[in-house]
Order: sequence, then C-alpha cells, then structure tokens
Amino acid sequence: MKHNKVVWIIVALVTIVSLLAACAPNAAAPVVGAKTKIGLSFSDFATERWKNEADLMTKLLNDKGYDV
Repeated sequence: MKHNKVVWIIVALVTIVSLLAACAPNAAAPVVGAKTKIGLSFSDFATERWKNEADLMTKLLNDKGYDV
C-alpha cells in the first residue's frame, strides 16, 4: 500500500513540473519591435483564384507591417 502511495506522489510531482514547464517563457519568443513573419500556403496556383488571393493577402499583410 505504501509503495502505491509513493508512485502516486511521484506521478503528481511529474505532472505539476510538466505543467509549470509548459508555462515558462519561451526563449525563442519574438523580440519586441521585430517584424512578424507570416507564411501563406495554397494547394496550387492552377486555379486562377488562388494566385489573386495570394497577391491580395500579401499586399494587405505587407501594408500592416508583416513580413510575408
């Protein structure tokens, strides 16, 4: 019975540490003032619509200050 209690305590501690580690600040977080890079993905440009959409979205995002 005592062995079972120790196992549950260890599982609880590992869970708590994992949750706290997930909340830690990200070292790879973007620097304040740096441009945010956004990627666009389309299935293909065989359909005329997608090329037009890509051009429009790229222009709108560039105008807002994003790097596309």
